[in-house]
Amino acid sequence: MANRDQRGLNSFPCCRLGARAQIGALEPSSSGEVLASIEEMAQHAAAFTEALSIKKLDALGFSMGGFIAQQFTIDRPDLVRKLILVGTGPRSGEGMASLTPEAQEIFGAQYDAPDELWLRVFFTPPKQSQAAGRKYLERLYSV
Repeated sequence: MANRDQRGLNSFPCCRLGARAQIGALEPSSSGEVLASIEEMAQHAAAFTEALSIKKLDALGFSMGGFIAQQFTIDRPDLVRKLILVGTGPRSGEGMASLTPEAQEIFGAQYDAPDELWLRVFFTPPKQSQAAGRKYLERLYSV
């Protein structure tokens, strides 16, 4: 589990978590072992959770982590209080071929800098939110 910079996480307007919850992130195995399937990755996450004696958790899965979080929840529903999926979809990809008009506009646009995309995805249009997003990206790349 990697401790995350609370300032980085809390810069997202929707993620003011530090005062209410312990935040951790499970990174892929650093033992050199390559986990070959989503199922193995979910089993690895469950073993890690049990090793820490965690009885309940809120699982947040982003992108491929969403697949892992879904499998983890199927395998160990007793451990999961809430499942939060971001930027992910169903395992088979059904219904993923067509994006909403809003998503088509965001992901189809040209950006001067590639990271400008993330400002559109994770932050709202008002100047204050966009400024918070730019500060977040600055912190992210200053590490």
